[in-house]
Amino acid sequence: MGLDYHIYNQQSSFDQLTTEFIDDVTTEIESDDDITTESESDNDIDIDDMIYLLGLLEDILLYVEGNEDEDENDEEVTEEIIGNMIKTRIHRDTDDGEEIICVICQCEYEDDETIGTLECQHEYHESCIKEWLLKGKRSCPICRSSVLPS
Repeated sequence: MGLDYHIYNQQSSFDQLTTEFIDDVTTEIESDDDITTESESDNDIDIDDMIYLLGLLEDILLYVEGNEDEDENDEEVTEEIIGNMIKTRIHRDTDDGEEIICVICQCEYEDDETIGTLECQHEYHESCIKEWLLKGKRSCPICRSSVLPS
């Protein structure tokens, strides 16, 4: 799956959650007769309206945070899944003097170290990328493309 597919799925999921949230808020607002419109109040701020809006903002934040947690915990990543997602090779130093580092640990690749390559072709120390994924990260540290199998 390409990055475009992943972005499309995220956008589609976000659009659905946004629509559901707006429907919930609209229903709540329509059922509340205490809200004062701007024309009724001539821009006066009512404490009850402010308390209501702060409560609504808190509900929005809790709703968004709750949905983020659900997405992150959809599938537990195991050593076996990670092993199937990463291609490995042994690093060999070249004489061109170019320093190549792992962006996770910021250390230079040494001769004979095992390098792990994700589907997006970004490379890391195998141990670094395994630890990254086992900690619950679901995307490439460089390009943020999804690394989980569909």
